[in-house]
Amino acid sequence: MVGKKKYKIESIPNYLKDYAHDLTMLRLEATKGRYTSSYNKRTGIKESVLLGSVEKDYYTEYVGILGELVTRRHYDVDPDYSGFKVSAYIKSKENVSKDTDLIAYKNGEPIKISIKSGERSFKANKHSMDKEDADIVVFIIFLSADEYLVRTWTTEEVKRFELKGGHSQYYYRNLPQTIRDTYDFNGKNNEGVLPRRQSILAFCRKKIRAVLFQ
Repeated sequence: MVGKKKYKIESIPNYLKDYAHDLTMLRLEATKGRYTSSYNKRTGIKESVLLGSVEKDYYTEYVGILGELVTRRHYDVDPDYSGFKVSAYIKSKENVSKDTDLIAYKNGEPIKISIKSGERSFKANKHSMDKEDADIVVFIIFLSADEYLVRTWTTEEVKRFELKGGHSQYYYRNLPQTIRDTYDFNGKNNEGVLPRRQSILAFCRKKIRAVLFQ
């Protein structure tokens, strides 16, 4: 994955979805009561292309965990890497610190990797990115309940993205137009879509892989 600066669409393994759910529930329980201010609380409902209508606190944890799991899997099955080091998902308040999401080892050399997960666009919090010391940033963008887009940039390249937001600024980059034209980002995971439209979407996705991402 490192150095392969192209867009790539992958399927989400079902076992990772189940594992991400398990970890999310454990993490929500472990952090219950940790965020007491209204600023840190994530309340309300999120319309997600990955999960449908879901509570924001669950969505935030789940998307981050699943993004890390699929990234770990890439380095687990890539023979160019001898291994990787990661931080635990569940920590006590005393053990919480700013850790590199993942450190992969290639030819004995460590490569620091920051993982950003989300939907609909590439986003990275400016405050966090400005302090980031990772060698590369891996973006995992969920396109539907079953697929995600992966793309890597260096930290400096991400800092050249468009800057948006007011009080909480973030670096922003839109998805390629072909992706936006093909995938349904209305937050309903294509539920209720006519079979003919589903076939057209599947055909277009195959074309994208064949033309844009190879």
